[in-house]
Amino acid sequence: MTQPVVNPYGTDFWIGSVNGGPPDLDPSMRFTTGRQLLSQSLVCRFSTARGTVIDCPNDCLDLRDLVSDGMTQSQINSLGGAIRQEALKDARVQDVQVQSTFSNATSTLTVTMNVASLYGPFKLVLAVSSVTVTILDANLPTSQ
Repeated sequence: MTQPVVNPYGTDFWIGSVNGGPPDLDPSMRFTTGRQLLSQSLVCRFSTARGTVIDCPNDCLDLRDLVSDGMTQSQINSLGGAIRQEALKDARVQDVQVQSTFSNATSTLTVTMNVASLYGPFKLVLAVSSVTVTILDANLPTSQ
């Protein structure tokens, strides 16, 4: 008898933009797993204030707060290390390389993460404004 494949990521409801609005649960209540679920978890991790998750008071880094305050070049240069350290708190992330750029013209921070996970590597690109964290590219297969 073969053993069932254990999904190291688990399963959860799909979260995404509905009609161009902020991320929310899918009205059809569909599920997601794998790299898509990990991507959504990382977006939540970078759009939640530290200390607001009861069982993980030292987790999360709300990048929107940094953007709303404006960013110096020194802050942009050091941000990659802080993002990497925060992403590695998720046990599903084996390694991550981070690059970040800030556009003064649009007040938008672009964060590119090359994530190594149990399902293999993928790229996650986020656009961060003072209001939203949006996935620009998750380099994910459509079957996930």
